[in-house]
Amino acid sequence: MTMPTQEKQDLLMALWEEYAACELCALAHPEGRDRRHMVFGSGNPDAKVVIIDEAPDEHEDASGKIFSGNDGALLDSYLAGVHSSRAEVFLLKAVGCRATRAEDDGYLRHRPAAKEEVQACQARLHRVIEIIDPYVLLVLGNTAIKALLKVRPSVTSMARNPTVPTYDAYTQGQCTLVKRTAYVSFPMQYLLRPENAAMEHGSDRHHAFRTWLKAFQTADMYHHIYTGATLPTRGE
Repeated sequence: MTMPTQEKQDLLMALWEEYAACELCALAHPEGRDRRHMVFGSGNPDAKVVIIDEAPDEHEDASGKIFSGNDGALLDSYLAGVHSSRAEVFLLKAVGCRATRAEDDGYLRHRPAAKEEVQACQARLHRVIEIIDPYVLLVLGNTAIKALLKVRPSVTSMARNPTVPTYDAYTQGQCTLVKRTAYVSFPMQYLLRPENAAMEHGSDRHHAFRTWLKAFQTADMYHHIYTGATLPTRGE
């Protein structure tokens, strides 16, 4: 039985309140600064596709809003390319707080989240996905892979696979692990690098777009099978 939308919203709000001041790992008080915001995520509680990126950047840490910097503009362009928008999806970070390391010059440089930091945030991530109960997860980057998939190849080899394969993602349900359909692609911050700006056929940005398109088309197919809804035009 599908959970009513209002019940989902209430559960998500309660979960946000539970984790807003989370101190389950060292990212709550990292060396050299205080965490400003735990970035919970946002979007449609009835989303058919949940997009999980790695961890907040400086803009997201400052605002508390997911995809609020240049990565957000790129995300919006990918969503527009598959005839979607933020109103249709739910956006999450595998780790809710910005991971940095202090350099000798005082500069706080971004770093990948450590294993224990990913594990500390896993219950929150899984619970949000269980509440929304999407058809498809779009998993962006190694940190999100570690939080949701049992396979451990590099994101590069998975995201560049020309066949755009599906993977099994697992979230903790009430009694057992729940297997979900997932697609894997590059994180937004990687695609923002100047050397990855090209969108020609065979580029990493093009590989990413093909994966996004396949993820949405698969979710549309499931929705059609289960509800009889008309298949939307996604296009390429």
